[in-house]
Amino acid sequence: MRRFGFVLGACLALAVGSGCGGGGGGSGGGGNGGFASTLQGTWAACETTDGVTSDKLTFIFSGSNLTLALASWSANTTCAGTPDSQLSGNGTFTVGSAVTADLGATPVTAYPIDLTGSGGTQYDLAYVDTAASPDRLYLGDSSGANDGSTPELRPTALDATFYLQRQ
Repeated sequence: MRRFGFVLGACLALAVGSGCGGGGGGSGGGGNGGFASTLQGTWAACETTDGVTSDKLTFIFSGSNLTLALASWSANTTCAGTPDSQLSGNGTFTVGSAVTADLGATPVTAYPIDLTGSGGTQYDLAYVDTAASPDRLYLGDSSGANDGSTPELRPTALDATFYLQRQ
């Protein structure tokens, strides 16, 4: 659930006010069009929070634009059917230069990713495992002091316990 808490913060940053998508735009690649291209499309994850409820997180990357959606079900562990509540936001994303980050005990090539909307910017880290089928998108481990609230507090390791799958 900690990942969803972070993403909810990012979603709120993107959703505050109408006409989200301001600030920080650019190519979405920041010089890393290859990784920005890898991110393109829809990614989703369903998480059961307490054995009774579930949340579905969806990221849609299109060009340099990003849509985040969070749907919740109160008596459904499969993220199927009509959700009880939904939250979404739009913004942009930029990708920084490649860095080495740990995914569990394995070092991988990850990329800083900034998610920007009218409510501010969340600073994260991203890695796509293209060897998995379907591809898996891992984000930074924001459970400690590196919560992504500033560039200096961007996560430095990846959360190996949570990933989104390409849809």
